Amino acid sequence: MYDTIPKSDLVPETYAERWFREMLLYEYSKKAAEDSLKPLVDMIYKNLSKGVWRGKNGKM
Repeated sequence: MYDTIPKSDLVPETYAERWFREMLLYEYSKKAAEDSLKPLVDMIYKNLSKGVWRGKNGKM
């Protein structure tokens, strides 16, 4: 995400800024995965628990 932003040496980036940005993006990704995947996981669980995923002859 931040790799697409042009870099400049006008204001040098410190190690602390880089570390903070990486940790922030990591937390954002965890939260997005947690929120976005829950409905999908619930749907798969519901379908599997009903026995929807069976073959043509009715057996798994």
